[in-house]
Amino acid sequence: MCVIFVVYSIAKQESSAYSYAELLDGATVDAAMRPLQDSTEGARRRTDGLGRGVIMPRSIDIEARVLTMLRNLVAGYPVEDARAEMKAKWPDDPSRAARRIAGHANAFGGEDILWIIGADEKSRTVAGADHVEFSAWWRGVQAHFSEITPQVTDIIVPFEQTAVVALLFSGERIPYVVKNAAGGAVSLEVPWREGTHTRSSRRSDLIQLLVPRQAIPEFEVLSCELTFGRVRDREESDKLSWTLYLNVYIKPGGEYTTVIPYHESSVEVSSQVEGLSVTFEDFKLRPRNQLPQSISASSHLRKWGIETTLDEAIITAPCRSTLYGTAKGESADIALPTEMTVTARLLPFRANVPAVITATLVLANDTITAYDQPYMIGKWIYTP
Repeated sequence: MCVIFVVYSIAKQESSAYSYAELLDGATVDAAMRPLQDSTEGARRRTDGLGRGVIMPRSIDIEARVLTMLRNLVAGYPVEDARAEMKAKWPDDPSRAARRIAGHANAFGGEDILWIIGADEKSRTVAGADHVEFSAWWRGVQAHFSEITPQVTDIIVPFEQTAVVALLFSGERIPYVVKNAAGGAVSLEVPWREGTHTRSSRRSDLIQLLVPRQAIPEFEVLSCELTFGRVRDREESDKLSWTLYLNVYIKPGGEYTTVIPYHESSVEVSSQVEGLSVTFEDFKLRPRNQLPQSISASSHLRKWGIETTLDEAIITAPCRSTLYGTAKGESADIALPTEMTVTARLLPFRANVPAVITATLVLANDTITAYDQPYMIGKWIYTP
């Protein structure tokens, strides 16, 4: 006789006592972290419109992404994610909203897109979302789609003394078709987003939907160190160099191998206050704890989850990695900025947008050791 014991772990969650209107009024924002709509501990799995396995983000992952974008927005840093759009107010024209959602999703070939209601990218302010009955608003938008509408997850995200609404639209049922609100002989349209505008799709756009695109991986910043100083080599001690160590955890966007060609990617650090900008011409994504000198033209580094050559990084599974880069310094006589921003744009093969990694570093010269003092002029570190 075979006996199987099944253990259920039930986590009791207190129901939220706050209404949607109360949250948006800001009176109870600090205590308004409502229970996750998605109660599963792991990410949910589904297939996208092209039959590829993809990971559906949990509510907490969406919230973390939104909070990062909002912090960068109000701090004046670039908010670079073409899959996301910020809106100060709820769109009041359901026909136009349906066309923009459809065009946004179609242009990204099956990837989910994110709208954040209550944040203004132009003025870099977060006033919060007005109280709107989401189900009624969404029904009005759905009426302008033909046959299929994208699934949507709505999440209230408290931020400082207000709250925004995050809307994650699924791209798994592309192409999305909308009705022509103007009427006439042309009754349906397949919209397409180009930059910040929406237009009708062309034949070449529709062909792109037939070719599988590489899902964009996510990069979680774990730590980062930027240094500026003299080269340690005695023969080149008069030369200056910038060195970057950006430690990340990589979460592949799908079940396919991701290839990131270095020549189609870029890494730079900058300071808006001092106007300083440094571009790293030489950079590599390498396995964790791997010495940079180990990479040569005749070999490649392989570790579970990632391997790298002189020309590209190949990601096969979730893993930790270090983005290592060096750049030449021009002069030691520079004003050391109190803050520096690292921006890495890594474009996977067959992807239409890069994965963007950003981190804000603060000057930390007080942490320079006695051993490094003869060489190091400036040191910046990432503080989460």
